[in-house]
Formats: sequence, structure tokens, C-alpha cells
Amino acid sequence: MMTFFVRTLAGISSGNGTVIFGMLTNGYNWNDIFQFLLSANYEHLVKETLWLLGNISSHRIHSVVSLFENERLLHSITSKLFGTVEIIAQAVICLCNALQLKSAKTTNFLSNSIIDETVLRLLASSDKRSVAITLVLIAQLIKTDMWKCSDKNLDIIRGIAASDDLEMKTIVATLLNSFQFHSTVL
Repeated sequence: MMTFFVRTLAGISSGNGTVIFGMLTNGYNWNDIFQFLLSANYEHLVKETLWLLGNISSHRIHSVVSLFENERLLHSITSKLFGTVEIIAQAVICLCNALQLKSAKTTNFLSNSIIDETVLRLLASSDKRSVAITLVLIAQLIKTDMWKCSDKNLDIIRGIAASDDLEMKTIVATLLNSFQFHSTVL
């Protein structure tokens, strides 16, 4: 029942920002609600909650920016970068959208060494989807101009570019091309 409710909210939140504003300003403590849902032992509920948060974070309104400036919520989301591929994918989408909010608090939290360690671990994954979504996260981090790609991560990215996988080569080539336009990368 809870999963259905969260999935319904996620569907509604993908549209009009007015609905999101009404939801987030109705007096409920959404930070606590989201943290509770993200701490659930049910993977499907966590995945749907991350999908909901990803949809919410795609709206650039004050109540959304405020929600994603909460470090406890951001910590709950980044902790999901250690889950299954499906959970990681939803967490990365959520974080990429949160970075698009252009909040200094959010970007500073996400630019710390936790992200460096997480990116390094995900890039070294044998799962192609984990690597691909991590490259998308790296692209978003670089667009913020507040994150520097470490030499270790850059070496791994170059190694992926040298692989035989055409899809991965294309993703990496696009990412490496964007590096030259952002001074924080190298």
C-alpha cells in the first residue's frame, strides 16, 4: 500500500510545479517522511521514494531547493549509492536533478570526498549500467564547476574509453570532450 502511494505521488510530481509546491508547503515534515521511507527495508519502496525525490528535484521552486538543502536528507540519498543497480540509478538521477537546482548548500554537500570515493567505487564496478550512470553523475558534477575529477577517477574514465564497448566509449568521449570546457576538471 505504501509503495502504491509513493508511486502515485511520483507520477503526480513529474508534472506541474504547483502540485509540488502544495505538497511541500502543507505543514508536513517531508524531510522526516522521506528519510523514513529511504530507511525502509523494502527495496521497492526505497526505489520508488528515490524516483519521487528525483521527480520533485526537477522543479526549481523555493520549497524544493529548501528540501534538498537538508543535509540529513542528502546523506540518506547518498547512502543509497551503495545499493543495488536499480537503487543506485534512482539515487544518481535524484542527485543529478538536485545539482540542477544550483543551490550552493546542496552542491557543497555533494562535492565533498564522499562523492569522490563513491564515484571511484562505482566506476570500478563490473556492472555496465552502474558505470554509465556514474558517468552521467560525473558530467553533472562537472557542470557545477565546484567538483574536481581526481587523477584516479580520470585514469579509470580513460580506461573505460579504451575498452571495446562502443556504447561506453561514446559516453566517455562525450564526457571527456566536456572536460576541456570546464576548468575544474584537470
